[in-house]
Amino acid sequence: MYVNKNGTESFVNPKGFGYDGYIYNFNEKTKEYEKTDKRYDNDGYDFDELNEDGFDKLGLYNHKDRLNKYGFDYKHMYKGVYGQDKDKYGFDFYGNYTDKNGVKRKYDQHNFDRDGFLYVLNEETNEMEKTDKTLNDRLFDRDGFFYEFDEETNTFKKTKYKTDLDGKNIDGLKLIGQERRPDILAKREQERLEKEQKEREEREARIKKEEEEAQRRREEAHRKKLEFEEQKKKQKEEKELRKRESLQQREELLPEFHKKFDENGICISTGLKYDENYFCADERNIVTGTYSDYRGFNCIGQCVKNDHLFYDKWGFKQDGIHYLTNERFYKGYNCYGVDENGKYPSGNFPPELSNSRRYIKLLFEIKNQREYSDFLRNYAISKNLKTTNMTIKELKKDIFVAGEMYPPFKEEIKSHMLETKKEINRLNIHLVGLKRKKDSNQTLILNLEKEIKNLQAKINNISLDTGEK
Repeated sequence: MYVNKNGTESFVNPKGFGYDGYIYNFNEKTKEYEKTDKRYDNDGYDFDELNEDGFDKLGLYNHKDRLNKYGFDYKHMYKGVYGQDKDKYGFDFYGNYTDKNGVKRKYDQHNFDRDGFLYVLNEETNEMEKTDKTLNDRLFDRDGFFYEFDEETNTFKKTKYKTDLDGKNIDGLKLIGQERRPDILAKREQERLEKEQKEREEREARIKKEEEEAQRRREEAHRKKLEFEEQKKKQKEEKELRKRESLQQREELLPEFHKKFDENGICISTGLKYDENYFCADERNIVTGTYSDYRGFNCIGQCVKNDHLFYDKWGFKQDGIHYLTNERFYKGYNCYGVDENGKYPSGNFPPELSNSRRYIKLLFEIKNQREYSDFLRNYAISKNLKTTNMTIKELKKDIFVAGEMYPPFKEEIKSHMLETKKEINRLNIHLVGLKRKKDSNQTLILNLEKEIKNLQAKINNISLDTGEK
C-alpha cells in the first residue's frame, strides 16, 4: 500500500496509478478512487515511468540501456546516429519497411520482418501473414545466407555462403565469380567483417566524442551559471551600496538646496519660484509636477532612473554635460539622444520637436480672436483630449523639452515672442492715443483691445521656462 500526504494508506500511488497499471481519479463526492482506461499520464509515461516506446525520461530503455533491443534510441535514431532512422535491413523504429513505391509494410523485399520471421501470402484472404519460419522456400534467411540440412542433427544449419547449390543468391541471381568459391567468399566475408568493425569503432569513437563534448558544454554552462549568479550577487551588493550612499548624499546636499530659497519660497539666484533646474522650494519640478525633471533627475542632481547616481545611464549629468568628456555631445548626441540637427540616430525628429514646430507655425499664422478660438478647439479635438487646457498643458511641456533638446528651436520661439511683444507695444501706444481723443471710434478701440488680447494669449500659451500656462 502507498502512504498519502495525510498519512492514510491507498492502493493508488502519488502519481495516480494503481497496481494494475491504470490511472485512477479521486471522486470528491464519493471519496473513492475511480478507475480510468488510461495507462499513461499527461506526460506520456506509465506506471513504470516508461513511455509507449519503453524509454524513461532520461532516454534509457527500460531504465537501463541507451538503445532498445532493435538498436534504436529514444529519438528513433538507429545506434544513436543522428539522421539514421532505419536499421541495416531498412526497418524504422516501429518495424516498418518502406518499399520503392513509398508503401510502408512489416516485411522487406524478401518478405522477412525485422525479427527475421517470414511473411507468406494467404491465398484465401489475399493478404500477407506472419509465420514462425526464419527461412524462405529456397532456404535463405533474411541476411541472404544459405542453409543446408544436417542429417545428424536433423536441422538446417547456416552456411557461410550467400548462394545456393546452383550458385544463385536470395534474389535468384547467379553472380559471376561467386559460384561456391570458398576462397573468394572467405576473403569478402573477412573484408566485410573488418569494414563493420571499423565502422563500429568509428561510430563508438564519434559517440564518445559527442558525449565528451556534451559533458564539456554542461560543465561550461554550469560555470557560466555560477559566474552569472556571482555577478548578479555583486551587482545587488553594489546597488545596495549605491542606495545607501545616495541617501547619505541626499542628507548632505538637501540642506544646501533649500538655502537657495528665501522664506517666501523665491530662489535667490533666479528671482523666481524655481531654481536654474526648474525645482521649487518643495523639491517639485515645475515642468513635470513631480520630484524629478523630464530626464529623471531630482532637485540635488541625482538621477532616480540610474540608481541615484549623478549622471544618467548614458553618462550625462543634470546640466547636460557628459561626465567623461565634459562636453554636451558624446559620440555625436546630447543628453536627449539627438544630434546637433535635432535628430535621433534613426534620422527622425523627436515627437516633442515635431509637435511643437507644427503648433508654433499654426499659432502664429492666426490673425484674429475668432481664428484663435477655432484653432484651440480644433487642436484639442485632433489631439483626442477632453479639454483645451489639457492640450495646452501638454503642448507647453513639449515646447519646453523641444527647446532643451534643440537650442536653435528655443531661439526661434524667443524670436516669435519678441516680435509679438513689439507688436503688442505698438498697438498699446496706438490704443492710448485713440482713447485720448474725444471723438474716437469705439469700434476701432474694441478691435485693438481684442487684437492685443489675442497676441498676449499666444505668448501666454508658450512657456519655455516653466511649462505652465
